[in-house]
Amino acid sequence: MAATKAELFERIRRDSSREGLSIRALARSVGVDMPITDAMHRVCHEGVDPRQAGAELLGRSQKHEWS
Repeated sequence: MAATKAELFERIRRDSSREGLSIRALARSVGVDMPITDAMHRVCHEGVDPRQAGAELLGRSQKHEWS
């Protein structure tokens, strides 16, 4: 049986408390979309212009976050 969103977020919260664990990697491993975290990673580690990252975030289509 697939984990619920609440269970996935709880796993990320629990696992991220361990030293050296990447929240971005954890989210990806359980299929959780974290666009702000991804944008910050791209700005800090891939040289993406912050204005570009912001524009991409604001340009995303809206979706229902909780079902």
